[in-house]
Amino acid sequence: EALRATSSPEVLLRKAAGARRPDVLKVDLDHADCEVLSRLLEVFEPLLLHVEINPLFPPPFEYWERWRGPGQGLPVEAAHHLIGCSLQAFVEVTRRRWGARAEPEAYYVHHVEFENAVLVHPDAAAALFPTQSHLAVSSPPQPSS
Repeated sequence: EALRATSSPEVLLRKAAGARRPDVLKVDLDHADCEVLSRLLEVFEPLLLHVEINPLFPPPFEYWERWRGPGQGLPVEAAHHLIGCSLQAFVEVTRRRWGARAEPEAYYVHHVEFENAVLVHPDAAAALFPTQSHLAVSSPPQPSS
């Protein structure tokens, strides 16, 4: 209850820092979701992410709406095709050095339903789905040197 009454994102992050590993984090802002998630992942390491994706940009395309400032998001009614983030952009935002990993690893895509996706932390994905390596959205191939 105290967290919902907080007006500043910085104050919210400081107050919530004790809950570093929440079970679920839901992001559905209709404005710069990837930028907000990127900041949240500096503090939190949730087991599951529930995000609203922009389905008009399928993997491997990355679409990432930039933050325009408070109250400056695109109107959903007129610009619904340009809001939020693509699934691939969400996966790339989660690509970090979780725990003591030597190399960054992204969250795994568990499922997509309409405009929503559930992503699973690499540690939880390994434990929950040991034989399902297809859950990851792959990165685009890198050019050979």
